[in-house]
Amino acid sequence: MFCENCGNQIKSVWKFCKYCGYAVKKQPVNSASNDGELNIFQMEYAIKKASPNDPHMADMLMIIGDAYFRGLNHAPVDKKKAMEYFEKAADLGNAYSHFQLGGYYLWDDDSKNDFDGDTSLNFGMGIMHLSKAHLAGFQSATDMLNDMINEGMITGASCIDDVLDIGGRENLV
Repeated sequence: MFCENCGNQIKSVWKFCKYCGYAVKKQPVNSASNDGELNIFQMEYAIKKASPNDPHMADMLMIIGDAYFRGLNHAPVDKKKAMEYFEKAADLGNAYSHFQLGGYYLWDDDSKNDFDGDTSLNFGMGIMHLSKAHLAGFQSATDMLNDMINEGMITGASCIDDVLDIGGRENLV
């Protein structure tokens, strides 16, 4: 079972959590917190215990990334940690994570430090992730790439061809 307050694994015979001192209430393993959702500590614990071949691994990583990005499930807002989880989920083919990473690299000021201030690398990474999300059928990525092409943010025949080649030409300008 897990502590409702800090999310650490505890024994059902304990009266207080040895990690945070919270009074232990009887609950089954993997039960939800008071608000009906697993807290971030429980989700991270579940990831550590899950098989790397779990078919839901990418979705689990994406959900944790989203929790850190938006401050959900008792997670502090932590963009860097969110992007780490989105990267892992994107590596497993999660389209939403590619979309989030694309937006982060293109528009988030925090991403400027990722490549020692080289914004051309940020732009390239953003376009690559949006293109992969588009290729996976994520409509918001398709719409964003179309808007960027139409607004002249992606210019030059070779650059547009690169985007189309990475992301697939279907449904794009």
